[in-house]
Amino acid sequence: MVLDGQNIFLSRHAIDEQTTVDFCAGAHAAILAWCRTHDRALAGLSWEVYGDRHADPALRRMSVYYLLQEAGAEGSS
Repeated sequence: MVLDGQNIFLSRHAIDEQTTVDFCAGAHAAILAWCRTHDRALAGLSWEVYGDRHADPALRRMSVYYLLQEAGAEGSS
């Protein structure tokens, strides 16, 4: 999802120790593909946020964020 007015793309999913690496690679690839499809350029920053470590793996979360250039600003610097 693109956070309204923030130019940040967010992908958030439940994770466990077995899927963290696969999810991380897949989330980054999916975001980059979305940007290409929607003609959105990256602003150079991305980050990952790992949620609290819960005993129940279903409560664990990881979020991947990308800062996007403003729509229509791809050619300006």
